[in-house]
Amino acid sequence: MDNRPHGAHSTVLHAGAVYGNVHLHQTPSTRPPDQLPAVTRHFVGRAPETDHLTTATDQARVCVIDGPPGVGKTTLAVHWGKASTAFPDGKLYMDLKGFAPSGDPVDPAQAALMLLSALRIPPDRIPADLGTRTALFRDLVHEQAILVILDNARDSDQVLPLLPGDGRCFTVITSRRRLSALSALYGADHIHLPPLEPTDSRTLITGYIGQERATAEKPAIERIARLCAGLPLALSIAAATAAQRPTAALAWLVSDLADERTRLSALSLDAPAADMSAVLSWSYYRLTAPAARLFRLLGLHPGDTVSADLAAVLHTDSRSALAELVSHNLVTESATGYRVHDLVRAYAKERCMADEPEDAREAAVTAMLDHYLHTAFRADRLLNSHRKPIPLPPGPGAPVIADYAAAIEWFTAEIDNLLAAARLAAATRHRERAWQLPWTAVNFLYLHGRWQDSVAAQRDALGAARALGDTVAVTRTLRGLARAHNELGECEQARDCYSAVLDLPDADPNTLADTLNGRAGSHLRLGDLGAAQADATEALRRYTALDDTIGRASTVNLLGRIATRRGDHPGAVALHGRALPLFRAKNDRYGQANALAALALALRGLGRLVPAATCQVRAIAEQEALGTHFHLADTHRELAATLELLGEPTAARAHRERAQRILAELDR
Repeated sequence: MDNRPHGAHSTVLHAGAVYGNVHLHQTPSTRPPDQLPAVTRHFVGRAPETDHLTTATDQARVCVIDGPPGVGKTTLAVHWGKASTAFPDGKLYMDLKGFAPSGDPVDPAQAALMLLSALRIPPDRIPADLGTRTALFRDLVHEQAILVILDNARDSDQVLPLLPGDGRCFTVITSRRRLSALSALYGADHIHLPPLEPTDSRTLITGYIGQERATAEKPAIERIARLCAGLPLALSIAAATAAQRPTAALAWLVSDLADERTRLSALSLDAPAADMSAVLSWSYYRLTAPAARLFRLLGLHPGDTVSADLAAVLHTDSRSALAELVSHNLVTESATGYRVHDLVRAYAKERCMADEPEDAREAAVTAMLDHYLHTAFRADRLLNSHRKPIPLPPGPGAPVIADYAAAIEWFTAEIDNLLAAARLAAATRHRERAWQLPWTAVNFLYLHGRWQDSVAAQRDALGAARALGDTVAVTRTLRGLARAHNELGECEQARDCYSAVLDLPDADPNTLADTLNGRAGSHLRLGDLGAAQADATEALRRYTALDDTIGRASTVNLLGRIATRRGDHPGAVALHGRALPLFRAKNDRYGQANALAALALALRGLGRLVPAATCQVRAIAEQEALGTHFHLADTHRELAATLELLGEPTAARAHRERAQRILAELDR
């Protein structure tokens, strides 16, 4: 018999006499394992992070990618892993289920078993205990160029036993937590994954809906990108939702995302992993009770940054609770406080409304408003101690603000939160605080030229003051509103606000004098020099009777500006010369800066250019020290004009450019 093989054969068995059964065992595959799962094809951006991972393979054995829920940690790790050619011996992947909708996290012993199985170790060769399993795993991968992605780790303890020893194996760990212990104990590299840049956010949406539709609906795309605040999961859900209605205008989606009540429900599809509320809940339910409560209360905060001082008002153990929230990437620590992503804050508020009693929510809002009111009041007194204060009820202990510089620093960090708190007060019928909070912000907004913000805040404040029927509150608010209108060039509205104050009954003498002085400034801006002169003269008479030095100085300086507009430059110089020592006597640096700038214009009108420039340089020095940015830019422009007349075009150009830079910074 011819027993030679014929044809193509993958396995050949040559036997003589065969007794019993024949068992064929396939030899283990020599193909490297490749377990990396599928990820979205709409991967955008992340060039710095992918470069970081590539570089880290030569410098470290372990890299941790952490970030908030939905920021794309898994997608980054897997996308980079699929593209990398540095791991010819295999690519392993394991979901450790540290933050999962159901079930417990994978314990290290089970994880080690799964890793060994991925390396095709037969079950009967896998040791029973964790220590021996992990030792075998380290031995197998020691000289292998293998990538191991340990996804969704709960904490450092879960992954420490799984890390390789020295060798060629590279491990990427993703987690919602910081896993700082891995850096301390293992020297792990770290990538903190931020939200996408606006351009990448728009590109991601375009990938779902197509370039033609994205171009036609560019404003809506930009709005959706902003409302999703750079979270790839939120952007993908929103874009996929839009793609399901290809012929519909995107205004409906923008509306749903813009409304705090419907934002999270608009970011929900037909699977828990594509539901922002569900995804966020997996982190929330891992928190301890104290951290969970602080998280809920932060949902009531109207701004996106919370200071440690405010957190302490809301929670007795805020320090450890904040540390836990930072560790879980539910808040991000920054130089000015703790930032809460818009969508995370929306979820926190959702949980707060569901889990906190109404009286607890009300107490938290009141505590927040009082914290901002009393702290801002103290800071404002350092900015302008000559301003007549408003009466405040006793409040909580406010943070120590030592001096002018510290007050500027506090306002710079908190002004947007302060204005948001004022809007919250108006919306929640805390009417006293609704007019008092904007009052505390007037000076800082003036320094930075934020007139639109000031008008908006004072309008809300005026509504609250009128609802209270509080004449003093209405008076203070109308004058603040008038001042902002004046600076915006809306001088008729400003004049009308001042006139409304003068029409109120029972105004005190100081209020009448201040209001006449303010209305005189409006008349001057409108070019009604006669009315300006009359109001200023009457204001000066009243200030003199009241022995109000600052009021007298301010009005004399105003009369000097009126004289300059009339062309009476000698008279203007004399008036400004009278105002300056009055301001100095009271150490009013704002007044001195304004008087010097005004005196310079009068001197320039007389052709005395060198003294004019000297006054402007002195005014600039005061304005820079005070941080009066808008008026600083104006003085730089006027100094440039003076220098042009002096035949110094290069110096003039430098001051014009400085003015432009200041204004550009204010517009940011």
